[in-house]
Amino acid sequence: MSNKIAKIIEGAVIIALGVLIAIFGGNEVVDIYFGVMSLIAGVILLTLSVVSLVRKEPLLFSNLFLGTSLVVVAIFLLARFYISFGLFINLLVLLLMGLGIALILYGVYVLAKVSLFYGIGQIVVGAAFIVFSCLYIWVPEFATAFWIIVGVLVALYGLIFLLSAIFDKKNK
Repeated sequence: MSNKIAKIIEGAVIIALGVLIAIFGGNEVVDIYFGVMSLIAGVILLTLSVVSLVRKEPLLFSNLFLGTSLVVVAIFLLARFYISFGLFINLLVLLLMGLGIALILYGVYVLAKVSLFYGIGQIVVGAAFIVFSCLYIWVPEFATAFWIIVGVLVALYGLIFLLSAIFDKKNK
């Protein structure tokens, strides 16, 4: 497959992912996306294991372990049971809040010791991180709007990627 066709397919997948995020929200789509990707990767690794057995080559434990593990993770992600990337997203929101607090504290230090402009910048960015984190956690409408915005941005990135793949003369 040529590089241009691969980039066109990648751009189309990114657009589809963005549209799905905008419509269904981040947690469910991310679970489905990583579930499908884990399933595909696991099946490929297990297929490589079978091929090596058919060719009478040694069976690589790494391919067998990673393949079966990815298939198991995919099944649980797609069944939406026991595991979800939603927890990871919530953890990232909390880490963003911690980053905001740290930036404010650091901004106060920088304001007093180093630079007025840089210190104020640190405080403003930190406050924005805290506000967005709090809104995401406690205002359900903001979380919905957030995923719509993220989905649209991902789809736009995919469109730009797709158009650059189509019109780029170097990718023949």
